[in-house]
Amino acid sequence: MRSILPLIFFIATLGDSASLVAQEAKSLKTDTNTEVFLQKLRAYYLKRASALKFAHDNDAAQPFTLEQKPVLTWTSTGDGLWSGDVFVWAAEGRPQVIGCIGSWPINDDTRGVFEELQSISTTPLAETDLDESLKWHSESPGITLLEIPEAGPPAGDARRRLSQMRRLTDRVKSHMRINNANEELRLLTQPVYRYSGESSTVVDGAVFAYVTTAGTDPEVLLLLECHKTGDNLKWYYAPVRFTHRELWMTLDESEVWRVGNHVTPYRTAVITDSYLSRPTAPVSIDEVKALQ
Repeated sequence: MRSILPLIFFIATLGDSASLVAQEAKSLKTDTNTEVFLQKLRAYYLKRASALKFAHDNDAAQPFTLEQKPVLTWTSTGDGLWSGDVFVWAAEGRPQVIGCIGSWPINDDTRGVFEELQSISTTPLAETDLDESLKWHSESPGITLLEIPEAGPPAGDARRRLSQMRRLTDRVKSHMRINNANEELRLLTQPVYRYSGESSTVVDGAVFAYVTTAGTDPEVLLLLECHKTGDNLKWYYAPVRFTHRELWMTLDESEVWRVGNHVTPYRTAVITDSYLSRPTAPVSIDEVKALQ
């Protein structure tokens, strides 16, 4: 989602052209490219993520638990330092919301900030405040779990099930439309998040990420879950959007999922989609450096 956010931000706030972003990004002070500054940025991302509260629509009084450590951290320095941390909010032993808090350079003194949120709950989410003027209420489930054909029975222990998951990902390919071309995305070999369900149904699960060749900013996610159905164990999967761009996925070379370009209506009072991406208030470099 990185390429569109500067354009959205400047249209919404300054009215400048997208070329201005690239010009100003190159003028960043060198001390913002250090590991110390990156650590400060990550503290800012965690602060922002901690302020977000999510819950099931039918149980709004029980908020999900934020995993304090990001499941994935990425940076890109091709046109100035972009970075982001991916967080998970979990409940009942499985992830319910996954989100990225990130930023990009506007000028020497300020960074633009964006957030990207995706429900991976099997039920709607309760309405929650994103800021003083905007709410999010995912009115439909974020994912639909589908049984994987010819997957074979899941193993009886977690270590062997992880090996089976990796073999299952060999059957899946993810693609994205970018810059008027189709790109096959690269699978990160390690799952970004592994979990075991506390319910009687979900025995085991993992979230895998697909990225472009340019870095490790996730574009597509793949959930794999082992479910107990009666006396049997079965494998299920769910494709998950994590960018505004057009995406599709194939299983055994047959297309099983496709979503078009997505525009988040973040100027409305309540966003009802299960996915959103939006620029938030920018942050000063001094404010980031002041964080402990």
